[in-house]
Amino acid sequence: MSLQKTPERVQAADLDDADKALFSLRKQIFGPDADTALKALYGHRADFQDWLARFYDIAAQGFANRSAELRELDAKRVYTPDWFQKPHMLGYSAYADRFGGTLDGVRQRLSYLSDLGVTYLHLMPVTCPREGESDGGYAVADYERIDPRLGTMQDLEALASACRKHGISLVSDLALNHTADTHEWAQAARAGDPVYQGYYHCFSDRQHPDQYEETLEEVFPASAPGNFTHIAEMDQWVWTTFYPYQWDLNYANPAVFGEILRIMLVLANRGVEVLRLDSVAFMWKRLGTDCRNQPQVHHLLRAFRALTRIAAPALALKAEAIVAPEHLTAYLGEGKYAGEECHLGYHNTLMVLLWSALAEGRAERLTEMLRRMPAPPANTSWITYIRCHDDIGWPVLDVDREAQGPSDHVRFLSDFYAGRVAGGFARGQSFQTGEDRAVHGSSGMLASLAGLEAALQEDDETAIDLALARIRLLYSIIFAFGGIPLLYMGDELGMLNDYSYETDPLKATDSRWLHRPDMDWKTAEMRHDSGSIAGRVYAMTRHLIACRADFPALHGDTPSRPLSGDNPHIFMMRRSGARGRLLLLANFAPNPQSATIKAINAARFRFPLQDRLTGQTYEGSGDLVLGPYNTVWLEEV
Repeated sequence: MSLQKTPERVQAADLDDADKALFSLRKQIFGPDADTALKALYGHRADFQDWLARFYDIAAQGFANRSAELRELDAKRVYTPDWFQKPHMLGYSAYADRFGGTLDGVRQRLSYLSDLGVTYLHLMPVTCPREGESDGGYAVADYERIDPRLGTMQDLEALASACRKHGISLVSDLALNHTADTHEWAQAARAGDPVYQGYYHCFSDRQHPDQYEETLEEVFPASAPGNFTHIAEMDQWVWTTFYPYQWDLNYANPAVFGEILRIMLVLANRGVEVLRLDSVAFMWKRLGTDCRNQPQVHHLLRAFRALTRIAAPALALKAEAIVAPEHLTAYLGEGKYAGEECHLGYHNTLMVLLWSALAEGRAERLTEMLRRMPAPPANTSWITYIRCHDDIGWPVLDVDREAQGPSDHVRFLSDFYAGRVAGGFARGQSFQTGEDRAVHGSSGMLASLAGLEAALQEDDETAIDLALARIRLLYSIIFAFGGIPLLYMGDELGMLNDYSYETDPLKATDSRWLHRPDMDWKTAEMRHDSGSIAGRVYAMTRHLIACRADFPALHGDTPSRPLSGDNPHIFMMRRSGARGRLLLLANFAPNPQSATIKAINAARFRFPLQDRLTGQTYEGSGDLVLGPYNTVWLEEV
């Protein structure tokens, strides 16, 4: 289905009186935001008013298709707009097939997630991918059909409803920068249809591609060099930022905006509560730039946000914008549009900095870069995480670097997390790191990167304890930082790297499959065994979840402020607001470190202080000593 083939259009005038009044009220409130953003994008076109009317028709169709269950959810979310900021929120991300086999299999495992405390389940792409290589499912061949290996749209709807009964919001990916080359739009373009060629960036020769390439970077220089692919059947060059089989959509064409808006509402009406907007930074192309973070991207996001608020206000948008720190907060909205783009955004910078600090054993870089970032706008939140399905991208640490090539520090991190540094604890692999020493990122499961794999291989109890302390250290920060902490499948059990991908020809060249294992349900059955490694990791994780869940100071609207202390190995962060206060101290060193009374007083906290994680009270009779990789959450008592 597409806009070109839709047999009829539902208009607001077609709604019954009650629905018409509600739709009109929402349009009155949020329509001006949509109109302003869309005019900035398409206002120069003679047919702008026709397109604007069509966008509202798409919103009306989506509104009309909301079920009674989802309309009730809409009403609840209108009255509780901070639902995703509450401290009990806990995210979990997984590939559906690797977690449950099928969508129905995932549904049957929801009690496991509920027991863990999960309230937000992100399933990696479930829509139908292209056959063969598919970038882990992010090359979508059909947005309105589920991968047949996972089930059907009816199975998705049943899973979403079951999730709500467990208090879990279902999150789904929307790859909106590109489609697969086998998508019906791409197939029509390949066959010569000029309408669908207009859905993509197609060029008859290399003149314009070469001009763009002068300022473009390559995302995957080792495996997919260049940003354009020649398509022989149409004898044209197509923009392919990521892989040759992923064709970038042309949002300068209003039809593309309309198609994606319609698809958003189709998924929302199947019960998806959060859409992860993949690769949003790349959505607009402008000659002479790197074609990332362009102003028009933010117009697009504001328009999507406003129109989905009219049709389906329970739907939240999450930005997957892996960009430099100075650009990150903008995806939540800034200035007069603060809070008017995505509800949620991945705090990629925090994730990368935590791994950097762990390798260095020092917190200065972590503190300095976080202090330079603005706080998220009101009514928005971060997704804080340690691992995900993707690599740890080191270039974000070189944003201020003027010289060509990666810095020595980035090279060190790539080597450290690939196990190439003598005495290092990590076991992982480099991702997209070329012979010229260009560095993209690192792959690996949390436990392996934190030293547990090596410690178990060496049967070293002391090293095992230190590895578990590193895992606790990282989790204790993302659980306290602000936003929704996101667990990656298997990390709650201490699952290790999966090297089996190296024997699969479709995966062997992509080291990210190192951290995409099948869920180990046999190990999961041991999660309550305090004598097992899985039991120790699980208990530690559950304890942090419980400590966070009923702590008002960890609500998303309480500001987080990294502080400059007097010990370079200790990360200090204050959260202070009307809901309460917290002082976090985290030791990144492998040996004990002291936080001075002076530094704690400078943070505007007064003794006695109690650690929420252990219940231990500190009277202030001396400096506060933190053991190796230890963390405290301090409250005034």
